[in-house]
Amino acid sequence: MFVPMSAYKQHSMIMQLKTTLKKAIRYFSLSLVLAISLTTNAQQVNYPLNYYSQLFLEKAYSEYDSTITPSFKVIPESWLRLDSVWAYAGNEVYYTRAQDKLYYDHLFEINKDKLHVTIDLLGTQEIGFELSDTSTYSDTTTFYHNARGFLIRGGIGEKFSFETSFLENQIYAPSYIKYYVDDKLVYLGAGRAKIYNAGGFDFAQSGGYLSYSPSETVNLQFGHGKNFIGNGHRSLLLSDNSVNYPYLRGSFRFLKNKLHYHTTFAQLINHERLPIGLTPESRFKIKNASFHYLEIFPIPKLSIGLFESVIWKRYNNDSGTLPVNYASLNPIIFYRTLTSDLQDENKSLIGVNLGFQLTKNIKLYGQFLKDKYQNGYQNGYQFGIRTSNFLTDNLHLLAEYNSVDPYTYAFNDRLQNYSHLNQELAHPLGADFNEFIFRSTYFHNKRVFIDLQLNLINQGKDYLSEFGPTNNGNNIFLDHDSNTNLGYEINRESMIFSSLTFGYLFNPQSNLNAYIRWIHRENDGNTIHTNSFVRIGIRTSIFNNYDDF
Repeated sequence: MFVPMSAYKQHSMIMQLKTTLKKAIRYFSLSLVLAISLTTNAQQVNYPLNYYSQLFLEKAYSEYDSTITPSFKVIPESWLRLDSVWAYAGNEVYYTRAQDKLYYDHLFEINKDKLHVTIDLLGTQEIGFELSDTSTYSDTTTFYHNARGFLIRGGIGEKFSFETSFLENQIYAPSYIKYYVDDKLVYLGAGRAKIYNAGGFDFAQSGGYLSYSPSETVNLQFGHGKNFIGNGHRSLLLSDNSVNYPYLRGSFRFLKNKLHYHTTFAQLINHERLPIGLTPESRFKIKNASFHYLEIFPIPKLSIGLFESVIWKRYNNDSGTLPVNYASLNPIIFYRTLTSDLQDENKSLIGVNLGFQLTKNIKLYGQFLKDKYQNGYQNGYQFGIRTSNFLTDNLHLLAEYNSVDPYTYAFNDRLQNYSHLNQELAHPLGADFNEFIFRSTYFHNKRVFIDLQLNLINQGKDYLSEFGPTNNGNNIFLDHDSNTNLGYEINRESMIFSSLTFGYLFNPQSNLNAYIRWIHRENDGNTIHTNSFVRIGIRTSIFNNYDDF
């Protein structure tokens, strides 16, 4: 029998909680002071987040007696063991300077006293041919992608580093990507897209950060970029699927590097403008976000991560843009969750990330996400296994399953959903889906590679009924109150995405590679839609581009 708690006991529990939190804050502050008092001896640029660089890192760590890689992926290079990573080993020798620049070195490099700067050109030159398209876009049979830009990374002394990048793009995309951009007005993970000629898009990407490490155990960053938490292809907690956003982050290591703590504060944008003002284009409505992640390494093979995120309300129809809620600057994980139970005007998510290095070459990983929805909770799950040097050297395999309940990541106020500039902060499919991913990548002599990928997806979909548009739970940009789903099996669609890439990696510093890629995509919704096309080009694969949806 349930017995209501007395007011005295409730007050007592609240006072105990406040006392515990005060002690935690004092411990956190003391630990920070002690950490800053140490010394540092390495540059503080972040290790690249792109797929190939992460593969090289996984391979290197598999040689370190089954040591697991950190699951918070955007961290300084000085926090990682990079002596066996190809791009950092420094053991490549070529006969001419031109060969060295093409196959291994940065395009330009400056080393003068305490100043170190590297400059690389970025770009994509690609042409594509449609093999099959059953959509109304089928008369467009040739695609291309033209991108030009640069990447500058550097450091002044041993404590201060910086990075800046820019890419200008013009692209004619396959139909399923064109429909995506037409709907969201944003290109995949890049930025706002403008119409280019007839049927094409023009968009720019820019990013960068300032990084300062007062000690070996503390790193502070202010920048414009993305984050990723996890060990797999997807992340249900926080991924690099969306457009770059401004952020301020503090990262800390304690207990001889057995405990990592990352606290990030960001400003996000809703793709909805303020009421018309004096300027030609009104600003977009904004929201703030805080992401806290505590990662524990009880043994070298095991990683346990605890996650909390809060999307803070910054706009309402009555008052307009709201001032910053200073509670959003709290750096202590789970403080907001304990005091609000995931449910108030600010949207909260909590989650767990696990990784275990089963053997030298095999890693098990997974995630669990919990989100408040009306009178209950919606959940997300991930289970995966990945290998490095499987059966033969440089063969990487990944198998991953993701499942997210309907209405996860959405909120009562649609401006508070888990997104940035019309793109999901976690999984590109939104919610209400089951997904299986298999990916195999093989490098021969470090240069020649083959990349095979297969995605099997089943997802609930909205449709236009006789009573109007439905909200069955897959679209995180609709508010909870528009729920029309009376069961989890309404209007489900299946989709198959497969791709095969053959390529040659010229330079590991900029990931300059030439490639030919075949993609086949088929869904069995109300109207069967099939895409099959080939892309041929040369590119610098610095950023991840998730076109597998």
